[in-house]
Amino acid sequence: MILTILYFSLCFCHHLFFISGLTVICVAHRLSNLARADRLLVLQEGRLVEEGTPAELQAQDGIFAEYARAHQAVLDASS
Repeated sequence: MILTILYFSLCFCHHLFFISGLTVICVAHRLSNLARADRLLVLQEGRLVEEGTPAELQAQDGIFAEYARAHQAVLDASS
């Protein structure tokens, strides 16, 4: 079963990650929404450029890792 999510509350999206056998397509800009994902697909200009777990993508030092570092810098600056 594939479920496409265009807009749901954050709370509802987090509950979907615990349903076994469910594929969730989640378009997100917040890293917290992606942290529990089994696999991430990173698109740039409509093309697939990276694929893997959040940890794998951070280790690859690609687009996702750059975004994660920028996100963390914003969080650090605001605290």
